[in-house]
Amino acid sequence: MTTRSRTEPARVAKFVIVAGITFAMLTSASHAALTKAQLKAERQAQRQAEREARQFARQQAREARQAERAAMQAARQAARLGIAQPIAQPDVPLVLVSSPPSQTAPAAATGSRGASPDLNNDGVVDAADVALFKLYFGAPFDPNGPSLDINGDGVVDSHDLFELLRRVGETYDDIVTPPSPSTPPGKPAPSSPPAPAPAVTVATTLVDGNKIEMMDVDTGTYIIKPNGQRLWSGSNNSNHPTSVSPSIQMVPVSNGFNVVYTFTNNTGAMAGLGKFTVGGFRFGQIIEAHDFRFDGKPYEINNNGGPIAPGGWFYPGGQYSPVVVFGEAPYKVGVSLHYPVLEYKHQVRLRIRTPGGAASHSGLNWAVEVIPNTESDPNKYNPQGDLHPGEVRVYVLAVRVVKGDVDWIHTLEPYRDYFQSLYGPVRYTRDARPVNARSAAQVGNQTSSNPYGFGHDTLRPDLYGWQPWADRFVNAVDQGWSRFMLWRPTGLFVNHDEMQNPFLFTSHWSKGAQYGHNMADAQQQLQRVSSVGGNLGLWWGSSVRVMRSWNTDEWEQLDPNNREHVALAFEELDGAVAAGVRTIGLDSFRRLQPWDAWQWLQMMQRRAPHVTFITEPPCGDLIHTLAPAFLVATRPANQLHLRLEQPHALADYLIPGHETWGLIRRDRLTSALGKPPTDAEVQAEVARVAGLGYIPCVGLAMEFGDGEGGDDRFMAAETWHLDD
Repeated sequence: MTTRSRTEPARVAKFVIVAGITFAMLTSASHAALTKAQLKAERQAQRQAEREARQFARQQAREARQAERAAMQAARQAARLGIAQPIAQPDVPLVLVSSPPSQTAPAAATGSRGASPDLNNDGVVDAADVALFKLYFGAPFDPNGPSLDINGDGVVDSHDLFELLRRVGETYDDIVTPPSPSTPPGKPAPSSPPAPAPAVTVATTLVDGNKIEMMDVDTGTYIIKPNGQRLWSGSNNSNHPTSVSPSIQMVPVSNGFNVVYTFTNNTGAMAGLGKFTVGGFRFGQIIEAHDFRFDGKPYEINNNGGPIAPGGWFYPGGQYSPVVVFGEAPYKVGVSLHYPVLEYKHQVRLRIRTPGGAASHSGLNWAVEVIPNTESDPNKYNPQGDLHPGEVRVYVLAVRVVKGDVDWIHTLEPYRDYFQSLYGPVRYTRDARPVNARSAAQVGNQTSSNPYGFGHDTLRPDLYGWQPWADRFVNAVDQGWSRFMLWRPTGLFVNHDEMQNPFLFTSHWSKGAQYGHNMADAQQQLQRVSSVGGNLGLWWGSSVRVMRSWNTDEWEQLDPNNREHVALAFEELDGAVAAGVRTIGLDSFRRLQPWDAWQWLQMMQRRAPHVTFITEPPCGDLIHTLAPAFLVATRPANQLHLRLEQPHALADYLIPGHETWGLIRRDRLTSALGKPPTDAEVQAEVARVAGLGYIPCVGLAMEFGDGEGGDDRFMAAETWHLDD
């Protein structure tokens, strides 16, 4: 394979070609008349021309390597992030999509696979190819130049640079078209809503190097006008007060912009990350935002004509994705943070506020704040998530605008592309069948003669073993139910109300001789459920609070790198598997930091490959790719604003094919209705939850179908297909 110059391949190629053509012409036209001395001189001239061409190419390559060496680390970092970060020297900025596509698309589409990202044909995709992309991007069309349509969509734009950066480090022979997301057998491939034609075109300007101004080109309306707040402000981190200012680059696109923050810690100390702010959104007193803790339904925020500063929510420890969507008709704005959570090991807090003080002198406005690794909540902060000495990090804040009837979800298209490139599709097969939820014990049942709090005197496993419960599950299979979840399968602690979902959810079964109960037959009896085709689930209470003994308030946070913790947890898991359990609910799983949750969940999946784990509460979008998630669907009267009322907007958009449960409890439905529900009202609620795409987890009595496979009304809909 011939290697071209890294910065001027066309020039080098032409140099060599001209030299070769010149020699060929001379030898063919004058050979007969030339003397041997003349031929020798011509050959020497040819060799000299070739040497000069090679020297020129080597010199250009050396200069390119020197120029790109400093940017190499940032380029690879950006590739891991999956962002369209311009890799340019400070004095030669690259502005993407700064002119209409017709002027910036020098190459035609080369098919769905797109052009080779190895632009200089040296066998590896690296910073030299990024530099070559910059050289040709936006230049007049050159038929001899490399094709820049890397993604094969017929347009050369920032998405091609995104794809090129994503593939930095690959070798030419290994580059293939990424596979489409896997789907359950026999089902159509999940799809996301198609991106519409832009409904708004904006002009975006970087003001004073640290503020943004954005205007609707068609109407002249300012969507953002600077309020004095900077795009980044320093850290108040008491653990690591050292401040490292990032370099900031604004990359405009037709309907918004990206802000690229590049941190380089040249100090010898850990450094805090400060705060990212996009301020000056010129909306009125009342805006509409979306609640991404749950299903993403809209809600109003009213600043009442003055500054407000709500606390905000954390990702992934509370909010599903690191995104904010808000606005005032006719505009909706989506702001998303792109960063590799598992690599950087920190959470972020996101909030919408109306700032006061100097930021309100230009008139009340709105701002979005993103605070990485804030110490405001010690349960969310990770000291190791701050910037390490010598470390380089890149964060991207993507802002997009839609107008009119365009669905707000399209403001999150950059985040969807980034997320899917990093974490991929779901890694499990969705089961749409409803779940029959039961609880073996309740706090109100505890007495001196019933210390475990087991309900239903005839079902008490501490007295009669597990045969009565197994009989009940087997009968329910005959009635049409096929999935079950049982809470508190070892009962409750005494005098430790805060630990009433014990970590010891199976091992206590075998401790009858010590504690005086008859639960030792649990594994033998519960296996009967799977033998008749039922899928039995057990709820693992306090699943990441490791306990060493029964009836204690002593526990330790599970550490997946602690061998003792792992051994104790695997003892509980193995006990469930031995009972034929095929589904395990992970209570309070969000207590783990996401990088530990990611590791531990996969360790359990390797240990028990036939078990489906359900995380509760949802642990963010990245964990949802590994395992189904659990939400509360039905809320009491004082929490109706929190009940599930629409399909899970972000899960449908980011992870089509996901499985998300929705709990329906009798007491909450009774409160919501103001009276005990009728059979018809129970069925209506279950059908409502299923129609929204959630797996109904039904904690009340209900006739299910006709005993021949159930009722399709109660099967969770595939809501990611609804816009097809």
